[in-house]
Amino acid sequence: MAVELRIVWDGDVPGIAEHRLSIAAFGEAINLLLAAYRRIASNMFSAAEEYAVTGRLHNLAKLVDVEIAAIEGSSTGIVAYGTFRPTFQPQASFFVNDIAERAAAELVESIQQEGNGQPRNADVRKFLAALPEGLTRQRYELTDDNGQTLHAPVELGHLNLPAPSLVDLPYLFEFTGNVIGVGFEPGKSEVRIRTVSTESLQLSATTALVERALSLRNDLVRGMAVRRKEARLLRLDARNAEPFALTPEVARRHVFTRWDELLTRLAQ
Repeated sequence: MAVELRIVWDGDVPGIAEHRLSIAAFGEAINLLLAAYRRIASNMFSAAEEYAVTGRLHNLAKLVDVEIAAIEGSSTGIVAYGTFRPTFQPQASFFVNDIAERAAAELVESIQQEGNGQPRNADVRKFLAALPEGLTRQRYELTDDNGQTLHAPVELGHLNLPAPSLVDLPYLFEFTGNVIGVGFEPGKSEVRIRTVSTESLQLSATTALVERALSLRNDLVRGMAVRRKEARLLRLDARNAEPFALTPEVARRHVFTRWDELLTRLAQ
């Protein structure tokens, strides 16, 4: 199934006055539009699976595409089709048959909210931020292959993207769950957790924490991680272990044992 996405861009950008689409001006943004579309589809596929691993692009989402059929004649823009072309008949075809439609509707909704300063989708935010300076108007229309409107047209003028300082700051979080896997990919070791709320966590980790996760694979665990562009595991313990307490002695030992050599050099 394919859905039609019609985009119009207007403003003082090279090529627009001649009703042409500049690859130099719009190429990066169009690639990021595809990346956002695939990530939305990937999240939908993963949400439907009991043991999906978050973080990685779902294999089926790699078959989602944006195919440009024409350049818009008014101002500039594209007439494109969101498609999903599996090379095999997936199981649960009742779910995947409309993935192009549902992911495209979420894409357009995210464009509307992000363009008006409401955080919803970081990948869509990257797409909008990559559009060239000088745009004064954007319009997004989404219809199915029968011409039926799938989302009300979205009109944007001056973009008011959410401030990165408000939505992209790292933060600490705690979790309780079970170790469901570890990874030893060269240069990227990781621990995978299924939390008691059934959320899947994919956490980068040190070799020592990966070894600890292996030793706790049969136990209910609790841990702490920091969330940023990717989540990183900081601590991992058995659920019934004594809770960690940051006493003055522990803090002093941590600072002066771990950093004693560096502090000594700095003091010289």
